[in-house]
Amino acid sequence: MKRLLVCLLALMLALAVALPAMAEVTFPLDEEVTLTAVVLGMEGGVNYESSYPVQWLKEKANINLDFIYAGSGEDGKTKLNLMLYSGEKLPDVFINTRWSKAECMLYGQEGLVIPLNEYLADAPNWNKLNELSPARLGDLTMSDGNIYTYGDDNECFHCSHQARMWIYQPWVDLLNDGKLPETTDELYDFLMKVKTQDPNGNGKATFYESGDPKMKEGASPWLGGSPFPWRTANDSDFDVTGAIRPQGVYRRIVFGSDETGLFSYDPANFGKAEVLTPWGFPGVWDSWTWRGREGKPVDVLVISAAEEVELRVNGESLGRKKAGEATVHDMPLTFLFHATYAPGTLEAVSYRGGAEVSRAQLSTAGAPVGVRLVPESEDLRADGASLAYVRVELVDASGAVVPDAGVALTAEAEGAASLLGFGSGNPVTSENYTRGAFTSYRGTALAVLRAGCEAGEVRLRVTADGLGASETTLAVRA
Repeated sequence: MKRLLVCLLALMLALAVALPAMAEVTFPLDEEVTLTAVVLGMEGGVNYESSYPVQWLKEKANINLDFIYAGSGEDGKTKLNLMLYSGEKLPDVFINTRWSKAECMLYGQEGLVIPLNEYLADAPNWNKLNELSPARLGDLTMSDGNIYTYGDDNECFHCSHQARMWIYQPWVDLLNDGKLPETTDELYDFLMKVKTQDPNGNGKATFYESGDPKMKEGASPWLGGSPFPWRTANDSDFDVTGAIRPQGVYRRIVFGSDETGLFSYDPANFGKAEVLTPWGFPGVWDSWTWRGREGKPVDVLVISAAEEVELRVNGESLGRKKAGEATVHDMPLTFLFHATYAPGTLEAVSYRGGAEVSRAQLSTAGAPVGVRLVPESEDLRADGASLAYVRVELVDASGAVVPDAGVALTAEAEGAASLLGFGSGNPVTSENYTRGAFTSYRGTALAVLRAGCEAGEVRLRVTADGLGASETTLAVRA
């Protein structure tokens, strides 16, 4: 459309040439004037006749345009050149000719096209363009001092915006209280929330503001399934790396364990209503690391078969609650506490008959500084089938796993075993488990080694982007 507007202006100039006493002309004209316009190189079935600028010109100025399409490419230029030197009457306007400066000046000096200097001198929009782009006028002025073309102006939107980052505002509202990231650290934190907190509504728990019309009975956005790139249903007791999930801890306690399970919600969801599917579980994490949420209210879930539970933040008691006093989704053996997030230590203590039964603790992790490899066994059998599982952990300076660390990892195995698989427990990923490259999820990943048929050793090396590498060696025994 912008090119058509430029052409419209060029056609108005042609009319000015045809009517020297332009100052005395008023529009629309009393009688229709028809101008001939030759168009070169309009691929894609462009139709000028039905375009808005052409219809506008006809309505407002009573000027009709008769278009001649010369084709495109070299064939089109050949037709155009033949037309110029045919000796027959030339069209009033040439559009999109792709003439070089040398060609413009040659045709101008031969009288095939006329100079536009005097007509453009009082053209306000054309001169405004020159003010916005000072080099433009010099580019359109030939070495003989004349201007033979209006010029082609186009705002290349994809050129100026292709490298910009676009963020989906509803996810910013949901995960970041509506605050757009302004630094690389803030962007990293936001992207981690996008990765781990299921903002697209295909997980097993979501959170709605009070009064949200979506929050009606049975309105769970993921009852329709989990489209690609979902890999798992994300509702099991363990993830694909074998790491236990909160529902796994809950099941152990239901079946008799005296342990205390301690989990927290993301502070960003405080005050929102949580909706679950029938097979879902509360959207909690075994984490007390919520960067950027310092001083914000946060919900804490404790799972315990005890009579009462006490919650402490950095050693300060937030009181005790009795079994059944404040449950989560009416689930037995659950205790819901409200706290204020403060980096440090979150601790829950279970009591029965006034005596402590068990306790659990979560601590705030620092930034990841290295990689730790934790093999489940020290050796394999050289039978071509034995497997060894090596847990990969991203740790802070104190050795604690960093639960919000999503870092690109690569794994290599050398020796008497091969790397059978490498990946994380992320339920939503398009990464490949067989290529030896994966992004950690909640600070961890898993490497699986398969023994060969000869005894020896296998050395596993895992490298984390920006954090260095770690190695471990396992024996492969006959």
